[in-house]
Amino acid sequence: MKYIYITMVQLPTIINKYVTFITKFEYTHFSIAFDEDLERLYSFQVKNDKIPFVGGLVEETQGFYFHGKENIYLKEMVFKVPVSESEYTKIYSFVENVKNDKEYTFNYVSALVMFIIGGVKAYKSYHCVEFICVLLSFIKGIEIPKESYKMHPKDLYEVLRPFENLKRDICSEDFETEDNIFLKRIKLSSGVRKSLYSIRESICRTVLYRTTKKFNYRMINYYEEDVKKIYNSFEM
Repeated sequence: MKYIYITMVQLPTIINKYVTFITKFEYTHFSIAFDEDLERLYSFQVKNDKIPFVGGLVEETQGFYFHGKENIYLKEMVFKVPVSESEYTKIYSFVENVKNDKEYTFNYVSALVMFIIGGVKAYKSYHCVEFICVLLSFIKGIEIPKESYKMHPKDLYEVLRPFENLKRDICSEDFETEDNIFLKRIKLSSGVRKSLYSIRESICRTVLYRTTKKFNYRMINYYEEDVKKIYNSFEM
């Protein structure tokens, strides 16, 4: 028997507060890890903590959850889900395939309309709840009650509740701040240009169920040339 680990976290962001207000549920972000120490996690979220409209699969550490804020505590729950060898292989392979496929991006349209019409499916796009639901669908005995893109954070919690293993507060001071693009300041020109491209891409993937013509994966990712050189968030 093997295990996968799902984390559920309350993030210190305006979006988290908005979703909590709508859903009356304080946890909004879900990630998967393949090790009990949660040293490396995977989730669909923003690629930079200050720019909400460029996202996709992100390799996280728990330090990402604090979004560069110091001396704060966050609520976290960890679910330990038993899987067979074949299920573990399928889930791990799926994550690796997504990680290596440059077309995947964040499902912005579904995230924005989720609380109005219940979410929408988009080509090679997920939000964090949707992504975890797709992974859990590989496990025999776990039933996802709705289409993955229609699942709310509380819906996913209800699916995971039998596997609750740990409930705790985590403190930003217990995690090192990484020199990672996620926490760096992005040039305004790059942030605006790539955000507009990402929004257009998300709409196309929802309406036409394909990428835009002449799709450029570099426009939905950040690189060192996009970083504002004078200040980074981890120097503040």
